[in-house]
Amino acid sequence: MNLLIRVLIILLIVIVSDFYYYQTLKNSFFHNTKHQLILKYIIIILCICFIIFELSVYFIIGFPEDSYIKYRQLFLILDAFILIYLPKAVIAFFLIISDLIKLIIKLSKYILRKKSKIVIPKWIYITAFISYFVIEGIAVYGFVYGKTNLKVERVEIFSSKLPKSFDGFTIVQISDLHLGSFLNTKTIEESVDIVNKINPDIIVFTGDLINVSDKEIKPFINILSKLRSTYGKFSILGNHDIGDYFTLKKPINQSDITRKLIIDEKEMGFIILIDSSCYIKKGSDSIGLIGVNNCGFYPFKHSGNLPKAMKNVKDTDFKVLLSHDPNHWRAEVIEKTDIDVTLSGHTHAMQMAVICKLFKISPAMFKYHEWYGLYNSGEQQLYVNPGMSYSGFSGRIGTRPEITLITLKTKK
Repeated sequence: MNLLIRVLIILLIVIVSDFYYYQTLKNSFFHNTKHQLILKYIIIILCICFIIFELSVYFIIGFPEDSYIKYRQLFLILDAFILIYLPKAVIAFFLIISDLIKLIIKLSKYILRKKSKIVIPKWIYITAFISYFVIEGIAVYGFVYGKTNLKVERVEIFSSKLPKSFDGFTIVQISDLHLGSFLNTKTIEESVDIVNKINPDIIVFTGDLINVSDKEIKPFINILSKLRSTYGKFSILGNHDIGDYFTLKKPINQSDITRKLIIDEKEMGFIILIDSSCYIKKGSDSIGLIGVNNCGFYPFKHSGNLPKAMKNVKDTDFKVLLSHDPNHWRAEVIEKTDIDVTLSGHTHAMQMAVICKLFKISPAMFKYHEWYGLYNSGEQQLYVNPGMSYSGFSGRIGTRPEITLITLKTKK
């Protein structure tokens, strides 16, 4: 049923978007009735061809299970949809608003018994047409360049509980590598060089090393083994790492995939925290580092056990939690624990966002309360890393892949 609903929503977006795209072209450039009819048929034919193409790709590739190559090939479905219909959908959104305003004016005039024809000005359609190309250009940039255009985001986190020895302590957070999405090792090599130049105190990886298979890891083991930090590198498992990425099917050998993944991560030098904790010691002071197995929310599983993970840390300790899904922070962390800082990933900011100092918007905001950046609830803080890779489609529009450099500061 969920799949059927998603298909129907996509079909609705396609049909509505093409209707308003036709309206835009017709009212901007085509005033001859015959030309308008030809335009209509062309758009209908292209719409049908697109739907046939999308269905064909799905049925030809099939269901990937543990084939990371098939999984990556399926990106083509969303790639085509976003590149062709995202600009059209944005046009449709604004023209629907224009039509609603027109309808309200028309109804008010009908109630007041006033007769007059309401026409949407031509400049609105011209503006919509120009906007189409602007949005298309931004989308193409995100697919060609933006998806690997790494940035280092510097964040300072203040806490009155932080031991003085840890004032200025640096944490590099990386997340959501989805190694099977890369066609080569260039981006990961670049990221390792960037992290090593930072020379952080610790490195933390907050889950989703793979898409669907441990075979994705092999070309990257030696590269990721070169990551260096003063006090070690630590990781947790994400939903993809434990096979929680499809609700319809999953490979029967999923436990083997996860087991091999853990072995490979250890070979890279990571200490994997699966519902467990450890201490980072500096001089006579220490802070607790806690890691939980993926604590997912619908349609993903809640596999982690936070009370178990916290069992060996003291109430008085400054605590950093690694938890893949940021929804976990609101569900089990704030006001229920004394964890000071939570580091998460998972959302990718939906690989599509507008982020600036004044505001940030993304489709992710409809699924996650916290989906990108730094959040706080009293003294408890959460940072959501948008990931370094991509999954689902081969682009990042408005949200660059990120390496987060977190500096802990003592709040006086």
